[in-house]
Amino acid sequence: AFIVCRACGDQEDEAACYCNIGSACVQLRQMERAFESYDLGLRILRKLNDKRGEAECLHNMGAANFNDGNTELAVKLFDEAFQLNRGLKDARAATLCLNSLKAAYIRLG
Repeated sequence: AFIVCRACGDQEDEAACYCNIGSACVQLRQMERAFESYDLGLRILRKLNDKRGEAECLHNMGAANFNDGNTELAVKLFDEAFQLNRGLKDARAATLCLNSLKAAYIRLG
């Protein structure tokens, strides 16, 4: 799918592919590759000004960092995602970010 998206110039789907690859790599515990894939997807989403996609990618990056023990970075990413979702008036997604922030702050003490 990724190759087809790139060949067709479909940047939205290309970004989604990168983010999905990132999530798959997290499941496989290939964290470096996961972070690289999320970063590539995030760059495209920002270029496209896709705030909803950006917020989702940031939250997924935060979750990956949280699970990898990078709690301070996770807080930063969860907060960025929360701010975007709040601006989008997406209460469900904003609440998910707040719950993630709560877990991270609990871990930090």
